[in-house]
Amino acid sequence: MTRYRACFVIFILGITLCITSPASANDYSYARVVRLSVVAGSVSIAHTGDQVWQPALANMPLQEGDTIASGAGRAEVEFENGAVAFLAENSILQFTQLALSAGGRLTQITLTQGTASFYGDLSSADAFAVLTSSLSVTLTGHAEFRVDSNANGGAVEVFQGNVEANSAAGVTQVRKGETLSVSAEDAEDSSTAQNRKADDFDRWVGQEDQAIAVGAADSLGYMNSAYAYGASDLYAYGSWMDCSSLGPCWQPYGMTAGWSPYMDGFWSPYASMGMTWISYEPWGWMPYHFGAWAASPDFGWVWVPGGMGAMDMWQPAMVSWVTVGNQVGWVPLSPFDKPGSLPYNLRNGVLVNPSSAGSPVVVERLNGASLGNGQTHVAQIGHPPSNFVSSSAPRSVAITSPFSAQGNRGLVFDHTSHSFVNGTSASMSRDNGMHSMSRPSSAFVNRPMGPPPGARQSVPSPRGTGGGGNAGGGMAGSPSVSGGSSAGPVHSGGSSPAAAPSGGGGSGASPHH
Repeated sequence: MTRYRACFVIFILGITLCITSPASANDYSYARVVRLSVVAGSVSIAHTGDQVWQPALANMPLQEGDTIASGAGRAEVEFENGAVAFLAENSILQFTQLALSAGGRLTQITLTQGTASFYGDLSSADAFAVLTSSLSVTLTGHAEFRVDSNANGGAVEVFQGNVEANSAAGVTQVRKGETLSVSAEDAEDSSTAQNRKADDFDRWVGQEDQAIAVGAADSLGYMNSAYAYGASDLYAYGSWMDCSSLGPCWQPYGMTAGWSPYMDGFWSPYASMGMTWISYEPWGWMPYHFGAWAASPDFGWVWVPGGMGAMDMWQPAMVSWVTVGNQVGWVPLSPFDKPGSLPYNLRNGVLVNPSSAGSPVVVERLNGASLGNGQTHVAQIGHPPSNFVSSSAPRSVAITSPFSAQGNRGLVFDHTSHSFVNGTSASMSRDNGMHSMSRPSSAFVNRPMGPPPGARQSVPSPRGTGGGGNAGGGMAGSPSVSGGSSAGPVHSGGSSPAAAPSGGGGSGASPHH
């Protein structure tokens, strides 16, 4: 058995080299950012280089080397090109590689233990692989599949398309309706059988998958975007309208007087990206990392995706940083911003930290006339000072293990493999009542949010049934948005963005089919 395992380690290394062989490491860009889109129950995260687990929240960005682990919980991760990963209870998933090369996205994920399902529809330049201790699964085009890894071995179950499974037993093409199992006792022992009956996790994945497919197909019909992640939430939590010269605009459901973008969330420092906005709002990914915001006197705040090129670059936040007296604040970018001028949205107020930690963000209203007369000292800055702390952030609580005491051994950071490993875990009962978690701040507990997170789980029409174009109907009437001629959003903030690869897969028209 030891000889078999040693051979398989060499075999997996060979697979990894094959996956990454089209270009040398120097040709890669590691600027990719993917989205932790759903956190349901107990889920933890460990960022690359960090040996401490923290509670995971929806809308957290994930980068290469990050690891998520579920206890009595589940998680969903959306990739830029429409690929999705779903993590079951008591499972650990590490993002071993998130790179760009030659116009393609290179994705390698390690399932240390547990169960995860995946969907992807790759371009010819993309690569997507899932590694376990007993087999490697490579996606070559369009497929939906599930991977299980435990002390007894591993298995891959294919629901749509086909995948290539590599193990010490050889290379096997696993097709729709088939399950390949590999034994841990004998690495060269594998068997193929028909898929088993769907369990509760499979049904949950199917519901989420349907909601993403339908919602993204609708939303992407209104914008020209190289990215797909977060688009489905625009369908579930808001509506589109025609904003005249600005083009299609989106507005979240349930806005109340005094609401502002970048109000319901917190700032989190990322070493490679700078200060990054994490929204508590379930839809708070795409409208806070792309495009700009405009204020209509008739309709209130609307998000403006913009025209060609406006959606091609992920940003930590689409804001301008300013100082107002001795306070540091932020202002949503406007499509009317002009280089060398103060932010256009200053007339709608400046967002600042609350006076007490844990309280909601405050919007300070400034008198527009006094701004023009120079009576209020406002200065635009490239980024917040190094001592800036987001007072609205949740209390940070380190977790030594993401699992509850159910006979699990503690997680250990392996300095050789640079990953978290642990022992065999006890089986867990399923929780049929799981739903997306998004913690609104105390000032908004009574704010109507439109369809609840569960609405994402009740959208009809699964993937692969022919949809994929614009499923949306007509827009609402054209609101009057004050301002001069439309100008492209000013990408300020002093952070390094994650650029979309040229010619990559997942076009804005149809990322799901």
